[in-house]
Amino acid sequence: MGYLNVTTDQAAQFVQNPFRDDPNDLLFYTGDRGRYREDGNLEFLGRLDDRVKIQGVFVDPREVMDVLGQHLEVRQSFVFARENTLTAFVVCRQGSATTAAELRSYLADHLPTPNVTAAIFIVEELPAA
Repeated sequence: MGYLNVTTDQAAQFVQNPFRDDPNDLLFYTGDRGRYREDGNLEFLGRLDDRVKIQGVFVDPREVMDVLGQHLEVRQSFVFARENTLTAFVVCRQGSATTAAELRSYLADHLPTPNVTAAIFIVEELPAA
């Protein structure tokens, strides 16, 4: 039937099963991509979003970037997942003496443990997209 106290955004992930007429038979969009192979097996193709599972918890790297962006010394950041850990590249404001250790501590104060990056690299600039 869905989750207790589900928000409107979350409710959009539940849709009626198109193969049955029962209005209470709902399907849930997980955000996973997959396909049926010719041999009938289901093949997992990845996620539709950027979330990754770290320490058994789904983590969105954009959330970590948002928190880094709230730090007064951070001008720009990019966070990505690799081998079940998060890594961040951070551009600090000119003249900043902020260290990677200080930024990791900041993340630890504002996010759950799985969301804290394993490594932070302070760089002069990020490549253009």
